Amino acid sequence: MTRLRAIVAEIAVTPAGGSPEVLRVSDSPIRPWSPADPARPNASARELLVEVGEISTELYADLSRLASTVGGGEIVLSATGGALAAYAGATWGDVAIYWGDTAIDGTPAPWATWSRLMSGRVEAVRQDLSVTGPSRLRLLCYDPRGTLDEAVQGRTYLGTNSGAAGYEGTSDDLIGKAVPIALGDLTRANISPPCVNTARQVYQLNDGGDYSDEILRVGGGDAGATMAGDLSSADFDASMAPASGAYVRDRARGLVMLGGGIISAALSATLKGAVGGAYVATAPGLIKRLLERRGTPAGQIGGTFGAVSAPAPVGLWIEGATSYRSVIETLAASMGGWVAPDSVGVWQIGLLAAPAGAPAETLDSYSIRDLAVDDADDAIPAWRVTVRHARNYTVMRRSDLAGAVRETDRAAELAREWREAVWSAPAVKAAYPAARDLVLDTALVAQADAQALADRLGGLLGQPRRSWRVTVELTAARLAYQPGITCLALDYRPLAIGGLYRVMGRKLFSPSRHLMTLRLWG
Repeated sequence: MTRLRAIVAEIAVTPAGGSPEVLRVSDSPIRPWSPADPARPNASARELLVEVGEISTELYADLSRLASTVGGGEIVLSATGGALAAYAGATWGDVAIYWGDTAIDGTPAPWATWSRLMSGRVEAVRQDLSVTGPSRLRLLCYDPRGTLDEAVQGRTYLGTNSGAAGYEGTSDDLIGKAVPIALGDLTRANISPPCVNTARQVYQLNDGGDYSDEILRVGGGDAGATMAGDLSSADFDASMAPASGAYVRDRARGLVMLGGGIISAALSATLKGAVGGAYVATAPGLIKRLLERRGTPAGQIGGTFGAVSAPAPVGLWIEGATSYRSVIETLAASMGGWVAPDSVGVWQIGLLAAPAGAPAETLDSYSIRDLAVDDADDAIPAWRVTVRHARNYTVMRRSDLAGAVRETDRAAELAREWREAVWSAPAVKAAYPAARDLVLDTALVAQADAQALADRLGGLLGQPRRSWRVTVELTAARLAYQPGITCLALDYRPLAIGGLYRVMGRKLFSPSRHLMTLRLWG
């Protein structure tokens, strides 16, 4: 029996003054699904889908910097004849795009057989209105990475302290500044916690999260302060000043109160910080914690988070309007990997690796419709890879240091913002005059872990690579190819192009409705 291919989009929309609903549209006539269909009983789709632009899923915008990107696509709906008049001024939300079979008469295959091509959100709406021609409504959609531009910390100090009461600073110091967040292992970080109550000498090490293993420092050296107790928030609020040289903690609110004898003007600290649960200090663990903080349901965080091997300790001190995207990208770089949602909107994680193993398919001159170089820079190897790590968040000059710290190795360490681990291959530089010098900022703590990452990336990027854009027919089997995971073989004999490659991205309906373009790297 002849089957036809159809595209269906389900779009969450709230009409102005109305209730949330799902607008289901198709690009061809489709009969309602069977009443017995367990997923979409009696569901119908309106034939308003004019076009679905290229649906892209990419791991990196720049692989050499492990810089992430955002996938997405465009949905074009017919608005001719007032077909979408009910949605004037509507609020558009989540979107899912599907691809499946129908019979000649429009009877759709069971919903369970349809492939989801993308899960995301409508980010922009544009109307193309015409009185003489067709009117269109264009919905620009992004995958879930598009939601990561918000700041990790939305809370700022109110500046409302009254004398010795409150931990919000005053209008003369902290008002409007972001409350700091301590993530993971900051035992080498040398942070400068803000004083949130000068009258009582209260400092904030972590907003609404636990902390431990703290060392208070003055002038870069150990302040010699003694921890005098962990207090409940109520006891902390009622507490008198600790004894000279001592401090007390309110770990539930990330606060510390100093006693006399501690020179607080030059206070810094190292610590371990936790947000949203027990202490975690690995890149996968902190990325998962951040996604949860962002509101990602448990079912949308994939099993790869527990399977990926990235045990190296990491830590970040967030003290400004830093986006989720920036923090997650730094953590992913710290393990030499990637983080991205799959086609059903479930977040996955993995390590950048050279192609290996058996290919899922061999693409030859019969299956390849077009082939072109993807990134010519991949052919230029790196001769040096520098991994910056163990960031010093409070760079200190000699005049900032206590006398006992000056002229010591610690003084030299405090004078630099970053520690560095370097892989280099002078022979590569000699052979390739344009060889690249790559620098990567990470949240790694230990020198050994940073060196291991530099060596691994040197092995991956310190040799000429090739990347291709390969256009093939869009099939259900090829929709299962996962960027970062699936490997394919090329055997394009007309140009003598062969070898094993890893899928790094894909564009569906590119360059036409029945084709897809794969980004291959190897």
